[in-house]
Amino acid sequence: MLLDKWAKQPNYKYTNDQFKSLRQDLRVQNIVNEFAVEAYQTHGRIAVEIGDLSEFNQCQTQLQEIYDTKPHLAINKDEFLAYKVLYLSATNNNSGLVKILKILSTKDRESKGVQFALSVHFAVNNGDF
Repeated sequence: MLLDKWAKQPNYKYTNDQFKSLRQDLRVQNIVNEFAVEAYQTHGRIAVEIGDLSEFNQCQTQLQEIYDTKPHLAINKDEFLAYKVLYLSATNNNSGLVKILKILSTKDRESKGVQFALSVHFAVNNGDF
């Protein structure tokens, strides 16, 4: 229902408030399932689309916690790893990038999205764009 409303009449303030409320309910009630992952991912994507890096980061942080503790729920993990690399690059968080590069698995590194995000980071970092 919320996504239908967003698709028909995108009102970020309303949608953001609704997703924040949903995220809070999920957290307080300790709900960690596919629905929770979908809620965090959808809110994260909308936040990226709008350019709200703060909200994106909150969603990304929760997703990373879920991915780490419940690997079977790591749906679209590579997509959100790529977003995280781009986020860290956009916020000039080089120590965060170094940290994430150390923990990326071979499978993560082979993801086209992560490879693209890293190439964007290195191009921007080297002024090669």
